[in-house]
Amino acid sequence: MKLIKILIITAYLIVGGGCNYNAFKNEMAVQHQYSVMQAIESRYKNIQNTSRSYVLLKNALDSDTNLLLLPILDQDRGYVVFILNPLILSNRRV
Repeated sequence: MKLIKILIITAYLIVGGGCNYNAFKNEMAVQHQYSVMQAIESRYKNIQNTSRSYVLLKNALDSDTNLLLLPILDQDRGYVVFILNPLILSNRRV
């Protein structure tokens, strides 16, 4: 009985969209943007932020990702990083 339940759940996940190839492609495309964001966040986490109100990085790390860095409130070091052109790929081909 337990084996039958496992097979039914596995079939549901495969047929029901749990293993959707397009969703996997979209996730892989977005992962690159997040890795660029994390690399920049790591570089700027100890930078003094009193001299600038924000930092705009176009094509950060030679990618197509644009980032906005805002200083962390009530701290003199570090920035919060935002992706300005996120890949939201509901019906878009990668």
